[in-house]
Amino acid sequence: QSKLIRYAHNIWEMEDIVFDWPPFLDENITDTTLTCSGTTGTMDITASTPIFTADHVGSYWLIKHPRTADEATAPNKVGSAQADGFFGAADEVTDWLKDVKGTWNFRTAGTWTGEIAIERSYDEGTTSHTLTSLTSEGDQNFNISGNEEDGDAWYRARAVDPKPGTLVWANDAIPTLSVERYYHYGIVKITGFTNAT
Repeated sequence: QSKLIRYAHNIWEMEDIVFDWPPFLDENITDTTLTCSGTTGTMDITASTPIFTADHVGSYWLIKHPRTADEATAPNKVGSAQADGFFGAADEVTDWLKDVKGTWNFRTAGTWTGEIAIERSYDEGTTSHTLTSLTSEGDQNFNISGNEEDGDAWYRARAVDPKPGTLVWANDAIPTLSVERYYHYGIVKITGFTNAT
């Protein structure tokens, strides 16, 4: 498809439209489900009811599935074997919250002293950088949110000890990092047809 662009009173040009996503039909609201044999590369897709035809070859399909509970929230999971499951020392981290796109939220509850950094990675956790950090002197909790526009980001929280020996994380303290987008999305292109399912 093309679009007509006006650059000046007498300068008009036709340019190709570059879509971020291919066009899709309305969402399936029946009980039919699709099962993919993989998550990347070439795979087989099996339908729970006969929906495929040879005409689907070359078409794009948007597949979505709900996140599991641990993918939606990464609370109190740290790298060390703390009995209470909360931060016990500097540099302990929550598990990565994967495939973040859209609104994310971080909140704390309870009593804690120290600093917590929210980290983001675009290379599946190989490298990360700090988005923001929050500091409490035992009397403050936070409920912050942000928007991840690029997508496919990984987020986690890290305990920071701004002054050696000052990190205190009481048994009632709870950090929770979550995302509002409760689905994983993927796009597949149908390259062959075997049968209707």
